[in-house]
Amino acid sequence: MEVSGTLGVGILSAKFWGDSVRVYLPGENAFLQGRAATVLYQVTGVDLSYYDVQRVLLGLPTFEPSAYKRVIGFRTDTDHYVIELQYDRWIRRSWISRVDLSVMKEEIIDAHGVKRSQLRLWEYRVESGCRLPRKFNISQGMNQIEFNVATQKVNTGLRDHLFEQRIPPAAKPLDTGEQKNLR
Repeated sequence: MEVSGTLGVGILSAKFWGDSVRVYLPGENAFLQGRAATVLYQVTGVDLSYYDVQRVLLGLPTFEPSAYKRVIGFRTDTDHYVIELQYDRWIRRSWISRVDLSVMKEEIIDAHGVKRSQLRLWEYRVESGCRLPRKFNISQGMNQIEFNVATQKVNTGLRDHLFEQRIPPAAKPLDTGEQKNLR
């Protein structure tokens, strides 16, 4: 994944595998590597541990096949189905469009009823048969990440070399606070 800022200036590149990520920061000629939620928290200040990190960064719903076992509430309003799922330390409340079944919003509520995180997704379009949002954001108090996707291409038929991450040999590793070194 390549992230560019204004005028196409490269901000970072990231390569995911399993639940890990390596993030290269060209402005610092350094990289972070480790569990995806830990590394991305250091980069963004947003706690992504509530989500399947790879899926949420693509704007994809984070429902797992066994989610039906976690359902503790269901209601409808004029435009949405609202489903509540119980996890060990929080509740995930999801608003799903009644028109096209797209996930529009999710909230993470802790055991004390406090909203810890909110994910909003909008401007869905069909791309190579997949319905994907063009805009989404995650907000947690004053911290937030917002994505405005200019182009999307589903990676069927792309060659493996397109997914290689180029990090200069002189790039220095930054401490993530984790014990393992995955390089």
